Amino acid sequence: MNIMNKKGNEEMKNKLFIERFEMAESSGKTLKELGINRDTYWAYKSSIEAGNELINFSDLIDEEDVEAVINCCRENNIKEFTIFSNSTGMIRSIMALEAQGCRLIGTTMINRDNPHYFDDKQIPTFKIEILD
Repeated sequence: MNIMNKKGNEEMKNKLFIERFEMAESSGKTLKELGINRDTYWAYKSSIEAGNELINFSDLIDEEDVEAVINCCRENNIKEFTIFSNSTGMIRSIMALEAQGCRLIGTTMINRDNPHYFDDKQIPTFKIEILD
């Protein structure tokens, strides 16, 4: 499935759309039954709410979950995402992502997924590319 904006080919900034993920809620099945990684799904949903152009993982991806997350991204044609955490464990997460065929391509600012609790409406994140 492709990431596209909600209006197909029309330009609609800051709107992600992954058909398979959108259909999950109305399917009556669990994410596991649908073969959708829960961490990737919830990162997608919170990124839509925040109005971000890329999926953002707003916490560390546990090392044991990295392979499943990256496989789900590949299955759904997700080529880039962001990850945010103030944890010192972020270095290990990035190393685990690199071991699964990803690379850190820089930093970027994204919309915070819960801005009403914080003064800063945007936060700095690491931008990750999934290599083929």
